[in-house]
Amino acid sequence: MSETTPRKPFYRKLYEGWLTIAGHFGEVQTLAILGITYVFMIGPVSVFMARKDLLHKRELHAAGSAWLDADSTVPDIARAKRLF
Repeated sequence: MSETTPRKPFYRKLYEGWLTIAGHFGEVQTLAILGITYVFMIGPVSVFMARKDLLHKRELHAAGSAWLDADSTVPDIARAKRLF
């Protein structure tokens, strides 16, 4: 006996074809959204931030040292017992 697979109904073929096309649309849409986000949000911010010195490294060359005095109070026993 030969066993045959039943034929898919037309609406099922149509549905599977639509899922394939919609998947491709989704890929293109994702790339477009990511590209627009980069061009209009991340790109301008990165250009603006490129000239900033957030780590203050330019000052180190002129000063010759990275040592900074602490802005804290004088250490004492009462303050050491109170951790927070």
